[in-house]
Amino acid sequence: MTTTHDLPLVSVIVPVYKTEQYLRECLSSICQQTYKNLEIIVVNDCSPDGSQDIIDDFARLDARIVACKTPSNSGLSICRNTGLKRASGAYVGFVDSDDVITLDNIEVFVRAIITNDCDMVMAPLYTYNEVSGAYYRDPYYDNEWLKVVENRGSLPTRSLLNSMCEINVSACGKLFKLDVLRTANISFPERIAFEDNIFFWDFAANPTTRFCLIDQPLYTYRAVRKGATTSSRHRFVEVFKMLALLDEVFARHEVTDLVASELLRYKIASFWYWQGGREQAWPSFGYFKAAQETFRKIPRSALQTASKRDQRIVRILAFSPWFGYFALAYLRDEKLQQAIVESRAGLKKFFRGRWLKTLVNFLSLGLFSKILSYFNTRFWRISHEVLSESRRLSDSVERLTERVDRLQRELDSHRKKTDVSSLNTMREFVANFDAVRFCQDFLEEATSFSNPVALGA
Repeated sequence: MTTTHDLPLVSVIVPVYKTEQYLRECLSSICQQTYKNLEIIVVNDCSPDGSQDIIDDFARLDARIVACKTPSNSGLSICRNTGLKRASGAYVGFVDSDDVITLDNIEVFVRAIITNDCDMVMAPLYTYNEVSGAYYRDPYYDNEWLKVVENRGSLPTRSLLNSMCEINVSACGKLFKLDVLRTANISFPERIAFEDNIFFWDFAANPTTRFCLIDQPLYTYRAVRKGATTSSRHRFVEVFKMLALLDEVFARHEVTDLVASELLRYKIASFWYWQGGREQAWPSFGYFKAAQETFRKIPRSALQTASKRDQRIVRILAFSPWFGYFALAYLRDEKLQQAIVESRAGLKKFFRGRWLKTLVNFLSLGLFSKILSYFNTRFWRISHEVLSESRRLSDSVERLTERVDRLQRELDSHRKKTDVSSLNTMREFVANFDAVRFCQDFLEEATSFSNPVALGA
């Protein structure tokens, strides 16, 4: 019979910061695991709430808990790295302090990693939205793309590099061999957001590591809660710092050429996914400025293997941050896309009827304040006068058109008469008809000059 001491020790690292509301539930789900040979390393990142009291309570009741505390608030990466230094198990897993795991989580992971003789095992995550109350399996965290390999045992982790955009890179919901991490000197990059991306791909790019998949959700991820790190929208610009570090990781593992095309797709996908944050709001100009610096560094060799669509996106973002603004406005406005795809008449109809709404969209981007720095007040005053004049001429044309209709009726009633008064009426009609045509031509020129597209040009 296998005893607890015959099983390999598993270290579980739990970073804690401002999660007093969820910490008891989290630690309870770990302490009550069916797999008992655990080392539970709880790292308090100087949380200002009552989290430390909860940690102390659990530590008194369960000797497996190792309580640690950082000297100052340092961030998620430093907490996890602190736990990695303290860990003494054969395997290591990560649980965020606002999440929970199933009671058989560790047992299933250990069985899979030993049976398949691999260095990492990964499983789908349940997703919980605290705001809406929704509890579901997110396709991204579900590892749906890996269903084709789930019964093939262990596979080289480098095979993951062929599907970078479909990989769940979260450190949670996985179990790693600790000695592999230490031998390869793999840790979380400190003081930067999106640290999981670097940690995971540094592990996956290793030429000797292998992984296996379990199609069984064992982890519940609290996707939306107030105050979470991923809710800080200003940090999304750091995605480009992460992408720069990712270039260094692949260069160090000498797989840059191998992943060139897929990495480009990954960078484009990261840009579009994080540009609005989780609230899908308009990003800052700094986000597009950082995007320009990133995409300017894309090598020609990577572009040659990319799709035409990806090549266009890279050129747009690399040329100017303003192009990024307009590209985003285009992709978010379905009516604008439809008008551009349709006939020329449809495009004219859009700019006649929707240009004001488009301008308002750009105002929400903060673009208007930038445009004013390039155009002086006189230009806008002249354009306003042209618009006013065009409206006045439009009213005049309507009045003249009504008069032409009246004269046409009079002409019809005197068609069979040849007296002098009828001839004079015809001359008056012809003169007024020419005036109407002149005004119509002038109105069209004035309208085209005041068109928003012309003004933007």
